[in-house]
Amino acid sequence: MKSLKTILLASFLAVACALPASAQTVVRITGSTAFRSATHTAITNIFAAGFTFGYTGASASGASQQIYTGTVSGNSVIIKTSWSGAVGGVQTVARNINVNFLPNSTPQSTGGTSGATVGAESALPDVCMTDNYQSSTIFPTPALVDQVVGVVLFKWVASIGAPAGLANINPQQAQALFGNGDLALALFTGLSSDRTTLIPPNNDVARVFATGRDPDSGTRLTTFAESGVGVNSQVVQYEPTISGSAVTGHAPWHPITVNGIPVPLGNGGYSSGGTLATTMTKTTLAGIGGYYVSYLSTSDAATAIAGGAKELTYNGIPFSLTAVQEGQYTFWGYEHLMYRSTYTGVGKTVADILAQRILNFDSPVLLSAMKVSRPTDGGLVTPNY
Repeated sequence: MKSLKTILLASFLAVACALPASAQTVVRITGSTAFRSATHTAITNIFAAGFTFGYTGASASGASQQIYTGTVSGNSVIIKTSWSGAVGGVQTVARNINVNFLPNSTPQSTGGTSGATVGAESALPDVCMTDNYQSSTIFPTPALVDQVVGVVLFKWVASIGAPAGLANINPQQAQALFGNGDLALALFTGLSSDRTTLIPPNNDVARVFATGRDPDSGTRLTTFAESGVGVNSQVVQYEPTISGSAVTGHAPWHPITVNGIPVPLGNGGYSSGGTLATTMTKTTLAGIGGYYVSYLSTSDAATAIAGGAKELTYNGIPFSLTAVQEGQYTFWGYEHLMYRSTYTGVGKTVADILAQRILNFDSPVLLSAMKVSRPTDGGLVTPNY
């Protein structure tokens, strides 16, 4: 029979061995695909040297899910991310809805391990990154703790092959386009030939068609707020049928359900900005008799443009960081880090450290560099001086 001393020692060692795992804090982040690249950068910057990470797909900064393991401010931490949309991020954190994350067993390395299998570890997210004020969404309660951490940027893009005359979009055109689903190309180019030349497959004049993101998306909310379409408006966006490098047909987006909320015919869209960006690189004229116009974060727009899509000016103003900072280019919003008011402990500490890192260093445009501000999503841009 073992002595009491031996039993106590064995018990102590068992507890001691279990402490590192039980003391490790998991912070789960969801929300904005438009800001995931900047968030990835900030996460890697708050970890002490020697951390490991893994991710789905081929790009760490553009992955739909990521996992990081290491030390933050002396605390043993795992950060898991699962990106789908900024509005969805607000919904899932405020309404306590589980999201799928990568499991702890995901392969990781100090240089990052790609190609992880999409995770199905269902858990409640702690933090969301969102491109919008909570009050702009249909999920304004319960109120989340909101830290504005930077500026998130967007562009209008036309699909590959768009003619030279399709170079700009203004708010009235955006309202008509997304309200109807399509407009004659001539309304963008002003060319008489675009009003009279009939083209296949519909034996109609060339047209511009709307496509875009689903209502989960903060990019969509910001776009519709800025352009006057209306953040919660019913719109018509087209769902392309793609074969190889071409769009062969399309129809108004089929009815879908997003986080338990039904989305009617036409009002749906892509759940991923990256997938939408790829669509904008597909040829369209032969398949649909026109071109797509859509909205993307600057990082997703870069992917689309590199693949042949065409960047548009907005209200006659080309995108530049200076134009954003000085107030000429107004297609932007504030990026927010939010969590529940009941969030405490090491997780909250890590979230606050991440917020400060983005605010002071890793936002694509720092708040301190802005010469203008706005009170709400799509609100009036006024000088800070």
